[in-house]
Amino acid sequence: MLLRIQAASGLVFAVFLFTHLLNTWLSALGAPWYDAFQRPVGTIYQWLPVETLILGALVVHVVCAVLRWRRAPEGPVGLSVRQRLHRYSGIFLMVVVGGHVAAVRFIPGWYGIRPEAMGVSFTLQYLPGYFYPYYFLLGVSGFFHAANGLVIAASRFGCRFRLSTPNLYRLGTGAAVLTLASLLGFGGWIYAVGDAFDAPFARLVLELIGERPSA
Repeated sequence: MLLRIQAASGLVFAVFLFTHLLNTWLSALGAPWYDAFQRPVGTIYQWLPVETLILGALVVHVVCAVLRWRRAPEGPVGLSVRQRLHRYSGIFLMVVVGGHVAAVRFIPGWYGIRPEAMGVSFTLQYLPGYFYPYYFLLGVSGFFHAANGLVIAASRFGCRFRLSTPNLYRLGTGAAVLTLASLLGFGGWIYAVGDAFDAPFARLVLELIGERPSA
């Protein structure tokens, strides 16, 4: 029963995750593409009933994973490389997801602000040594964990959905390339982004940390 609950919650959250990744990858074409997709779609997934469902699925998925680890704390012994990558990517996502949700949704949402493309660009201009690897790992780990998780979930519900390990790695490589391209876009390497420190999200962050008052 626990396995099916974990699978079902993962499927629900995967819909949002792949939507979020697609939104991110569009930034490689230009910031307007990112914002034009996020504004209408974000209105849907930030609608309280839908957002509650998404966050509830995330919490249930994490709780199920913790319960399973407590019951079988044998670690990665005997696991294949694919299984280990699934586990390690899940652990990384579990560690960072709370802070990520708070930083991009709860805190700016409280002040009526959306980060949008310029908000992401601000973080890359402000702390590039941290946010470039952080966003890259977030995107690649999220894609791999969700893609492999779909295969696992399908098997738990009796569906014959298969994805060979070589094909999964090819898809993961493609996701890594797209994620890198999106970061280069946000960072101003592909197109000009201007002074992101003047964006509403940037002014809010700087005001909250006391580095520079808002205008």
